[in-house]
Amino acid sequence: MPIDHKNRFYVEDNKSLNRFVSGVIKISEEYIRFLIYRGRISSLGNLSPFDTAVDLLAELFKVENGCLVYFKRHFEKLDTIPGSEEEYTKALKQFIYSATLNNLTHIYKLIDPVANKLLRNLKAAYRGENYLVTEIFLNKYVHKKDVAFASKECIDRDTLLNRIIAKNWTVQTTAKEFLACVFDVLESQDQYLQAISLNDLLNIYKELFAIKGKTDFIGEKVSSDIHHKLLFEEIRKGFVVKLNNYLVKKRFSEKERNCIYNIIDDVINCYLNGTQRDSVKELVNRYYGKNGTDSVCYRAEYAIGLLNSEIITLMQKEEMRNVERLSK
Repeated sequence: MPIDHKNRFYVEDNKSLNRFVSGVIKISEEYIRFLIYRGRISSLGNLSPFDTAVDLLAELFKVENGCLVYFKRHFEKLDTIPGSEEEYTKALKQFIYSATLNNLTHIYKLIDPVANKLLRNLKAAYRGENYLVTEIFLNKYVHKKDVAFASKECIDRDTLLNRIIAKNWTVQTTAKEFLACVFDVLESQDQYLQAISLNDLLNIYKELFAIKGKTDFIGEKVSSDIHHKLLFEEIRKGFVVKLNNYLVKKRFSEKERNCIYNIIDDVINCYLNGTQRDSVKELVNRYYGKNGTDSVCYRAEYAIGLLNSEIITLMQKEEMRNVERLSK
């Protein structure tokens, strides 16, 4: 008998356990590959998606009283027990996806500590203000009131970002104020859902900090335009090296690499000149061609996210140097 909910995840022998573990790891590995493809994450260091899946789920296979305790507990808490093999497989995948995504936060701290800090602040803000959170397949959506998700689409990230900028928004001192600004925009229209994915919320928050040149998420304005430009040139040179390593490691085609390089250069110039950048889709169409695939757009979004983290990090370091000089 296989290890599943019907026998309360009882482990008969090592052979059946190993077979079950291999199946679970494969599901997690495929999910991680999907997240990388969508630009949501990058694998940790030199670890492959398979090795990452193994590391993330290792503790999930704890056996107590002959049963896989975490799987057993999860399925016992389900409102509806799977009645068919198809329903069981779907429920199992949802559990594995959730476990993978939750444990990825540990990797996220190493991959992008800036985004991790902003994400913590955002979560504390929407929990403290009693915002609603709905989990739909691969993402969490934040909203202030009940939303009929099937009725409309969410506003795309670049459109929302530009509408926030158009309101002359400046980086606020708290994530709470940022959320208030986001929902002020969302609630002023009825074309899109009045909800936003947590992933889009984070990336917009991070880009606004990069655009405004703030430091330590509060910080002071950069003292002079000249200093600001010199700092961005330093960022440009250092980031191109890191970006090149990423693109080569991920085996991007030459056409994809050139597209990403041009997009990053375009975005940096917009930040320097204080102009509004074009949407990712418009940038991909310009530098890759109008037949640019979704995967190129996802990769471009991920690269811009890395750039914004680099900008915030160097701004923070610069602010610390200024504080040290003033204290002497």
